Amino acid sequence: MTGPATGRYRLESDDLGVTALDASGRPVAHVEVRADDAAVRLEFWLAQAAPRHVRTELTRSVFRHAALRPRRAVLAAVPHGEPDVLAELRAHVSDTRTHVAGATCLLEGRVR
Repeated sequence: MTGPATGRYRLESDDLGVTALDASGRPVAHVEVRADDAAVRLEFWLAQAAPRHVRTELTRSVFRHAALRPRRAVLAAVPHGEPDVLAELRAHVSDTRTHVAGATCLLEGRVR
């Protein structure tokens, strides 16, 4: 499934997550979605080439995934130093707790 275009980039969604592709079709960012009975786990990969607006739209788009229902527990792993991604996550997740673990920032909470 293809999602919205964000300038020279486009987003593609499937059951496994959301991928941002550049004009040549190369991935520049990805969010993997894994769900089990306890929580939905989001794992972010963001290339340096991915512009801020693409990172933000990728994060916003992942919340259209069927597994991310209201009040569902969420655990997100984001590369450290991504304040725009964390801000977008907090816009969709309540009761957040954030922890830094090396080069990764972990965010926990519940889907709004």
